[in-house]
Amino acid sequence: MGRTKIDWCDRTANPVIGCAHGCPFCYARKCNDRFHWVDDFSKPQWFPKALKHLGTNKPTSFFMDSLSDIAYWPTVGIFALTQITSGWSSNAYIFLTKDISSIDRFKRSAFDTASLKNLYFGYSCGSEDLIRKALTQPSQRLGFLSVEPILEDLTGFSALLDYDEPEFVIIGAETGSRKGKVKCDPQWVRNVVDACDKRFIHVFMKDSLKKVMGTEFRRDKLPWPCSKEGSYGK
Repeated sequence: MGRTKIDWCDRTANPVIGCAHGCPFCYARKCNDRFHWVDDFSKPQWFPKALKHLGTNKPTSFFMDSLSDIAYWPTVGIFALTQITSGWSSNAYIFLTKDISSIDRFKRSAFDTASLKNLYFGYSCGSEDLIRKALTQPSQRLGFLSVEPILEDLTGFSALLDYDEPEFVIIGAETGSRKGKVKCDPQWVRNVVDACDKRFIHVFMKDSLKKVMGTEFRRDKLPWPCSKEGSYGK
């Protein structure tokens, strides 16, 4: 666990390390290649000691799976986590997944319903196909969307919101220097923002969009506590 450069949270905590999705732009896998936390990143491993440091003296936001996906979390780990987080109601614990069904599985495995009040679940997506997969499943209730990295012009994004409306949308461009890196077009971002504005959905642009968007760079208020300067916006 430690402080992080991620601009929408204060800290990261990773009781699970590893992910089998194999995304070509995966930052977590690159970090593991450097620091060697696990031998095979495609085989997630459970590290319960990471749960010991989730309490704080002031409201704090924790990104709980920056090195994994909750799709690969063991049931016993989810239960143990929510027993702890339920005792720190002023904190926020944030989770991302590329498997929309894993959000409901996580909730069913929790300590109890009350333990979910300060937990936030997001769906990680960058293409229209992935967003459609999430929003057109009425049984899967979204929390927020993390459109990062945005990989194409999401021309159908506005229409997809007719199926389900996320509470919040984070947008970011691909970073790093991999071969085949997708260069973000400002109009891609505008299309998402315009669709959100029509439905009063808050938008948070990551630092990776500062140069791309210029004066249009924007950060609405986050739904969870975050001490980073400039994180709250309007």
